[in-house]
Amino acid sequence: NNIEAQFFQIIKHVKEVVEPSIDNNSPTRPNKFISSTFPKCGTHFVCGILSRMTQLKDYWLPSDETLREAETISSTPKGHFLAGHNSITSDSFFAALADGGYRVILTIRDPRDQIISHYFYYLNKFNDGNSVDNQDFLQKFNMSDAINMLTTGFILPTIARTSLPVRMFNFVNNYYSNCQRLEIPFFSASMNNF
Repeated sequence: NNIEAQFFQIIKHVKEVVEPSIDNNSPTRPNKFISSTFPKCGTHFVCGILSRMTQLKDYWLPSDETLREAETISSTPKGHFLAGHNSITSDSFFAALADGGYRVILTIRDPRDQIISHYFYYLNKFNDGNSVDNQDFLQKFNMSDAINMLTTGFILPTIARTSLPVRMFNFVNNYYSNCQRLEIPFFSASMNNF
């Protein structure tokens, strides 16, 4: 079927990106690829595939606030590959990827699906008694209003957010333009049908 064909096409392309960066004679060394995705776009799904393909574990990048670009890349544990949601904007991070010979796998998703996933993820977190990333406002609005707010962006007395599709576009564009500029091998996988 169409979804199965798309899935195997993604696997084929991911394998083409990952295989040149793996030293099969040394499965304990860090491997030089990064799987990065805007939140709620399939990062864990892709990391699971990569882990099964390579027999390596994912090593999640720290949050943007604590990230020290070159230090983070060089401190990747042996037997792991880099993964995360970081919306890195610094030139030094991409320069470290280029200098280290890294390849980038960026997973994207239809923004409509991402918004719905985002909404339910944070709503469930709130219902479980957790307050995460100032997303408590979601429980104060009906689903339609909350999704409209996530789609268009909003300003409330205690929080302001840029639209999720705009933030995702900026995230992807940042990776794409920096990978192009520094000639970092780059693959983008679409998770629209999964």
